[in-house]
Amino acid sequence: MNLNKVNKTFKEKFFNLFMIDVVFAAVYLLFLILVRLRIKSNLAAIGALSPALDQLGNFLKQTTTIIDYNFDVLNKIGTIQNETTFLFYLIPIMTIIFWCVFQGWSWAILHEKKNFKPFFVKFFGISVIAFTFLFILTSSTVLAAESLFEISPWTFLFDLLIYFFVFYLLYIFYALMAKEESFKSTLKKTLKIGFRKCFKLIPLFVPLFILLVAATFIFFSIYTSKVIGTFSFGGLVPWIVAFLILVIAKIWYKILFTLSLENY
Repeated sequence: MNLNKVNKTFKEKFFNLFMIDVVFAAVYLLFLILVRLRIKSNLAAIGALSPALDQLGNFLKQTTTIIDYNFDVLNKIGTIQNETTFLFYLIPIMTIIFWCVFQGWSWAILHEKKNFKPFFVKFFGISVIAFTFLFILTSSTVLAAESLFEISPWTFLFDLLIYFFVFYLLYIFYALMAKEESFKSTLKKTLKIGFRKCFKLIPLFVPLFILLVAATFIFFSIYTSKVIGTFSFGGLVPWIVAFLILVIAKIWYKILFTLSLENY
């Protein structure tokens, strides 16, 4: 690997790639905060209807006819519950959309794609497949444990290993998208190279994956600080600086990993 070429590409494309990652993080953070506030508002609205529910319970105990009872409270609760359920489903959907828009744009710049539409279709297709699988895996793990905090260390490590290999193959696919090939041929080449060249490529991908995990951890630490009410600009500055440093390092390793596959 020619590190001079890596550094040259990094200097040429750094600003655009960096700004895309920063905007992506900011937009996604804002989205999560707004969703959380809406869910909190819905839960407060349900709590406010508790007296009416108690009244309904007392009414049902005292009578056998419920035709004349005003069931607006149940209709309101049903509407709120439906909206809250929709918001929970909206999070993974919007996660995929944000990823495809911003990261697809980032990879298109890295590959210097002029015709973005066919590139985006391939990027969107493989991303939807990968993220849908990961969301199902994560949901199954959390539901099986009944709580995020009750997941065993071995289960966590197993899921993390699956995440590693999914992103490993996903990034190989992204890197190979520089060539004008069909989705099917790119996928076949990804699997072929991913397994046959794993002893060479996995050591290159490990630092990139660690940076991705670290950046994600800091991102959700910033989000959590806002959620639990400990948000203060001064306290978040070190976290933001650390996040930006990780983003810069991630961009360099992303270019390194991509150029390592340019001859395949």
